[in-house]
Amino acid sequence: MIEGDGFGPTEFQESTNVSRETIERLKIYADLLKTWSTKLNLVGPGTLEQIWHRHFLDSAQFLSHGPPKNPDAPQVWADIGSGAGFPGMVLAIMGASPMHLVEANSNKCEFLSEVARATATEVTVHDRRVETMAPSDFSPTGVNVIAVRAVAPLPKLLKSIDGIITPNTVLLLAAGQDVESKLTKASKSWKMTVERLPSITHPASIILRIQDLQANGTNTDNTQPIP
Repeated sequence: MIEGDGFGPTEFQESTNVSRETIERLKIYADLLKTWSTKLNLVGPGTLEQIWHRHFLDSAQFLSHGPPKNPDAPQVWADIGSGAGFPGMVLAIMGASPMHLVEANSNKCEFLSEVARATATEVTVHDRRVETMAPSDFSPTGVNVIAVRAVAPLPKLLKSIDGIITPNTVLLLAAGQDVESKLTKASKSWKMTVERLPSITHPASIILRIQDLQANGTNTDNTQPIP
């Protein structure tokens, strides 16, 4: 595990082996996050001094769990409930493309668009709820990878993204200690293949890699949409 104290751009580069250009773009992102956080609730105030570890590295680890890059068949990524852009904006700066950021808060969408402009990062920002979207809103063949860092409990999330899932969609989800109970609850309404992967930033957390998602026909979950 890599500790958060004293973790900055140099340590991030050593951990991810990204280019110097990528680090410079992430520095711009970090500065914008601090500036905008004075007027907009983007992240917890106590985490602003741990951006490179708590937010950037925690987001970056999703990249290694997605499909390999293939210039002849680009993988379409989507970050649902993107908020301040974690993990989607970090992944896009690191080369995950095409990337779609779905966020229902217009002010946060404005922030995401400004980060994309300032860092010259190609992303598509959707100012809408994911429940109103279809696979074709992302690409003719839908979404290959959905990456979610902290949005909603698993059963609620699965219901919300039901309309954009295709047979080939992979869901990458950061999960905490109570993940097994959430998986048990979700399995009552969903069939899925689950792989549990260790998190490099939080010893008590894991990354779930979920494939073969399919509602089992008894989905009676009446939870509310993702806010």
